[in-house]
Amino acid sequence: MLIKKSDRKSINPFLDRVLATQAIMGALVSILSFFIARFCLSVFWSALTGLLTALSPHLIAMDGYLLTESLFTLVMILGMLALMLSWKNKNGIMAVIAGIFITLSFYTRAINIFLLLFLSPIFFIDSKSQSFFTKKIWVKQLSFLLLGYIIVTFSHFVFEKQFDVHNKSADTYVSTKAAWGDIVRGAYPGFFYKDGIKYGNSAWRVDPEYKKMLENKKYAFTVLKNRFTEHPFSFLKWYLGGKIFFMWHWDNIYNGDVYIYPMKRKGFQENYFLYSIYKAMRYIHWPLFILTLISPIIVLILWRYNKLPLRARMLFVPILVFAYTAGILTILQPLPRYSIPLRPFAYIMAIFSLSYLIQYFKIGFHLIANNISKSMSLNRVL
Repeated sequence: MLIKKSDRKSINPFLDRVLATQAIMGALVSILSFFIARFCLSVFWSALTGLLTALSPHLIAMDGYLLTESLFTLVMILGMLALMLSWKNKNGIMAVIAGIFITLSFYTRAINIFLLLFLSPIFFIDSKSQSFFTKKIWVKQLSFLLLGYIIVTFSHFVFEKQFDVHNKSADTYVSTKAAWGDIVRGAYPGFFYKDGIKYGNSAWRVDPEYKKMLENKKYAFTVLKNRFTEHPFSFLKWYLGGKIFFMWHWDNIYNGDVYIYPMKRKGFQENYFLYSIYKAMRYIHWPLFILTLISPIIVLILWRYNKLPLRARMLFVPILVFAYTAGILTILQPLPRYSIPLRPFAYIMAIFSLSYLIQYFKIGFHLIANNISKSMSLNRVL
């Protein structure tokens, strides 16, 4: 929230309170990111994760708008914190709380409709060993997780009945239509439509087939099949990794830079301190993303050979969250703004990769140095 005192008179008091609340929520996300990272990392690396979250220009700029992402990010963080506590300590109450917050994240943004189901397999694996939990434990934990889902769903149902907020069947229709629209809009490789029309112009706006594709699924699949036949490499590259990289694009698709919608004033460009943070975060943006992608490989290899530290096993939670969101956005429209709530989880994964690689190369350097020292000693003896 970047508003000068001189501008505050023109702001609606209610809006001012909402923005202040969102700023507090953003601060809580940074603090909770530190605590989540502590499940997997040392104090130093966890503090670095929290710092990156606090300094993320995308997360800062997001709190200057009235967006579901602000609430969604906090609810997700709380849900994952409760889930990790539940998994680590076999705590039923925390499983209920995790179920509540994960279900609330779905009601905040429908993209999380399958997240609870996607995360549930972690309760089959013992967080403190390579073995599996006994049937009694995982049935109990999954039951408590499901209870959290039931509590929120039932409360939502009662609330709708009590206040008659809207027509449920119409809401389902709108949600289904919106999802299909996202699938169609996400079917333009690189958001290009033919040659020379870039994603910033919204390829679907200039596609004469777009409206008919929205209305007729069979026709849409026929069009997409023909386009895939004409440009197979472009579509394969787009769906097999291209969307994941695109969603992590620094610039937001419509307004550019870290701003989702046009801003009257841009604090990052007006304040030297904020601009320094902005530039530093931009320089490390892609290196952090590459480190994020490396972390699941490192974790799986170490876990496969039983060399994954006990603490690092908790990384499966942020990895699963990242994998789920990346998978959903590979099907839908991978707008960069949709990846902003993923930042805290991605930073945890990236910092783990960085800490592991530093440790790995440090050990390698010491081994090389010892071998050289032994060789020199042997030469002196000879």
